[in-house]
Amino acid sequence: MTDIQRRIVKHSVDDVICILENVPVRRDMIPEINALQVMNRASMAHLSIERAIKFLITEAGGVFLEEHDLRDRYRELLQHDPASSKFLEESFEAAVHHFRYNYNLTDLKHLKNLERYLEVTGSAKIFQAIRYWELKQLTDEAVLRHLCLPIHVELLYALSELLLPQDLPKQIVADRVEEAVGRAMWQFQDLAYGPGTPKERSVNAYIEWRQGFNTWSEALADAVRKGFNLGDDLMADITRNAYRTLISSSDLAVSYFASTLDVLPKQPRDVMPCVEWANPDEQRIGAVKTPAGTILGLIERSHDNLWHITPLLGVNGVSSKATKRTDAQCYLAELLTRPAVVTVAGKHRSMRLVGEAYNFFVVNYDGIIRQGENADGSEHWTHKLAFWDADHSIEVNQTIRVKVPSSRIEGLVDLFEGTVTKVEGHEVYLSGSHVVDKERKDSG
Repeated sequence: MTDIQRRIVKHSVDDVICILENVPVRRDMIPEINALQVMNRASMAHLSIERAIKFLITEAGGVFLEEHDLRDRYRELLQHDPASSKFLEESFEAAVHHFRYNYNLTDLKHLKNLERYLEVTGSAKIFQAIRYWELKQLTDEAVLRHLCLPIHVELLYALSELLLPQDLPKQIVADRVEEAVGRAMWQFQDLAYGPGTPKERSVNAYIEWRQGFNTWSEALADAVRKGFNLGDDLMADITRNAYRTLISSSDLAVSYFASTLDVLPKQPRDVMPCVEWANPDEQRIGAVKTPAGTILGLIERSHDNLWHITPLLGVNGVSSKATKRTDAQCYLAELLTRPAVVTVAGKHRSMRLVGEAYNFFVVNYDGIIRQGENADGSEHWTHKLAFWDADHSIEVNQTIRVKVPSSRIEGLVDLFEGTVTKVEGHEVYLSGSHVVDKERKDSG
């Protein structure tokens, strides 16, 4: 084989990578639309992987066969070019590790090794099923549960490396990601300075900070954990811009790495909501609820064992990730509930209220109903409180005072004083007045 032929095959592989990364799957509410996008891309990736492996086989003296089974082609490569097959296996294992695929899960057991993965997702029969999926349109086919497009893309990256001149070093996914992070965090235009200027001191501080880590990736992870509060505005800008660049990268491995940096730290365990699972046996998707039954949000375990959290009360579009399910539950409790001191009939009680995250007191008293005006012309309102527990023992016509730490300004509290007008389970309706005041060290 000539160098020109090798370059053409490499260019073909790189072209498919570019297409797959720049036209990613766009989630749709129609399952068939999602499936056809996956199938179209898997078909393209399969064919490109097949061509590249066949080229390496024939270059090593093997026979060209017009067959589509990727596992058989991999076995041939192992026979004729052990070094290339070994690199392909190492790249596969690195990709599974990078994307945190848990191959102990039922639908991911085929990710334990490359040969098994190719057998399950790359046989000739599977290839034909992928190519002609639109004619049957079965969204429950096993191939849809087993296909991992990021892994297909990483196999293409590995083959692209193998098609480089043989004397050049070969990269796996971790090398490529580290290189991308380094480029994003070392932009020369951001680091240029004049001698003796404040910027020179900032750049030197940035260099000194970076030297405290083994890799660029570790440094960026530290910056994200600290909310980019590194003690210097320039350092904050550089790391924040790097993070934004990486999270929007077309390289799936790079953007995935960046997306894992904002995983929540361990959450306080002050209160523990319960989970109602969509499938109790699987325990993958569940609704997080208070003891009284208020749904705080949804949690879902993804392929990488991270828990994705979607609050359902007044935080549109806000979502987070946690390593442990307990942290996911407690995050929703911390975000959407708040301790309060409730005084009824002169007795102070510590209780917990449920409401929206960023305007807590106002939304806690959701369903505000205007009841007209008092005799002095002041407005008369009814508010609604939602309690964590249903057994609050508050009754109609009782005088009540509620003090809640303000979610808006530290050191302030929301105070409500009035009368209970209605009780419906864990929800209590109040008539009275609401003020914001400074926190005072009183008993109620």
